[in-house]
Amino acid sequence: MGREILWSPSRIDAANYCRMRYYLKYIEHNQGLQLSAFLKGGLLHELIENFWNRLNVKYSDAGEFAKYAQGKWQQQCIRSEHSDRPVVWKYPEERWVIKKDLEGICETLFPIFMEEGKPIYSELGFTIRIGEKHLQAE
Repeated sequence: MGREILWSPSRIDAANYCRMRYYLKYIEHNQGLQLSAFLKGGLLHELIENFWNRLNVKYSDAGEFAKYAQGKWQQQCIRSEHSDRPVVWKYPEERWVIKKDLEGICETLFPIFMEEGKPIYSELGFTIRIGEKHLQAE
């Protein structure tokens, strides 16, 4: 009998989108190229998800939020340079353009987050078992 597979929403999405993509990512463990857009998108998601946890600890205004984001961006870029999957840039100066863009993005987001306030709830993780199949979200 083969190894049991835990089906996450990401796995289901990959399988529905493209079977070859699923095969390469989850069977062959080939992660593909590290595109700059993925790095930037991942950072923005992290900033948004953790905004309220870091408020008053890391930043107290839009400028500090932007500086924090730019510092995290620099860390990711440096880490990428020393990894086995370096970022694939569209053009040589792109990393610096994105760093500068983060300032405007964060200065726009900060007042929106402050006006909306802390979310009342967040998504909860779950696991569903149907026979030998599992669906798990965290």
